[in-house]
Amino acid sequence: MLKLFWKNFKIAFDNIILSAPLIIFVSIISCYLNFAKDFENTVVKAVFTIITTVILISAFFCVWFYIVKKIIKLTGKEFVYNNDRTNALKEILKSIPKGFSKYFLPFIGITSTAMLFFLICYNFVDYNLPTKIVDLFEHFSKEHIDFKSIIIFISISFLSFWGLLWIPEVIYGELNPFKALVYSIKKIFITLPQSILLYLYIYILFTIMHYAVVLLMSNPFLYFIVLLLYYYFTVYVTTLLFRYYEEKFLK
Repeated sequence: MLKLFWKNFKIAFDNIILSAPLIIFVSIISCYLNFAKDFENTVVKAVFTIITTVILISAFFCVWFYIVKKIIKLTGKEFVYNNDRTNALKEILKSIPKGFSKYFLPFIGITSTAMLFFLICYNFVDYNLPTKIVDLFEHFSKEHIDFKSIIIFISISFLSFWGLLWIPEVIYGELNPFKALVYSIKKIFITLPQSILLYLYIYILFTIMHYAVVLLMSNPFLYFIVLLLYYYFTVYVTTLLFRYYEEKFLK
């Protein structure tokens, strides 16, 4: 596992160009949501915004993950001439419509289900059972701590663990997103110690990057550098999950 973690840094760095479309998409979706929130004065408009957001996210990620999968196949491949690698990349770009048609509907299912899980988790914690637990903790707490947010964070983290291999399962195997979720959970059970280690590793890196971004927001230059590293981290985690899936379940 440690060898996989280390070698993947170079793979992600060699394919850092994958972060460019990610940066562009995040900028576009952020502008759209900022624009749309000022016009969500009716239920119909709010529903339209949600549907549009799901479609945009699904369309982008089905193409982006498809490209990541194809580029990983080129990793370590020897090319006699530089033009051979260029032609291989051109072939990947030409096959994007094929990847879109193949993965768009599965990613609609993934995006919709993930958002639904998040809303259910958030609302359940916010309004139901854990309220008594929160009140009990806050009663004995000397300082003000938002225990409700902590419980929501832990709940979402727990769900995220079981969805760790969901996207690789769709990309490499089962196109039905719901069957893919079941199969990916089974694979996590099969490799539970390694999956826990992988998840904790990603979780720690994510926490470090998140707090680095928050702490350096006041410094425009350092904030820009850390933000670029954040996108590199996204590419790194994606290629890491795909290569982990390939090594454990394809080879």
